Amino acid sequence: MMKAIVLLGAGLIGFLIAFSLVAKDEIAAQVAQNLDEDFVPKCVRQLGRQLPDTARATDICGCMKSEFKTKGYAITDAFGKDRADMQRITQSCAQLYS
Repeated sequence: MMKAIVLLGAGLIGFLIAFSLVAKDEIAAQVAQNLDEDFVPKCVRQLGRQLPDTARATDICGCMKSEFKTKGYAITDAFGKDRADMQRITQSCAQLYS
């Protein structure tokens, strides 16, 4: 009886560990996809506070997204070692569409 309880407990723990690893990867992939899809609309809203011309804001944000993708950056890379390069890209796009 004790062996059955231990076996059941081990099986349950193994299932929970395996499920949490799979779910974590799926959740991370979904978050990354949402960040990528929502980048331009959120960026335009942020720039809209400073630029009354939404077409120009859309161009700047589209430029940034394209350049980030070309370099292989994710939006979250702005919080890491690639921050300086991402800031340079942001400034370049803003100057290009000024």
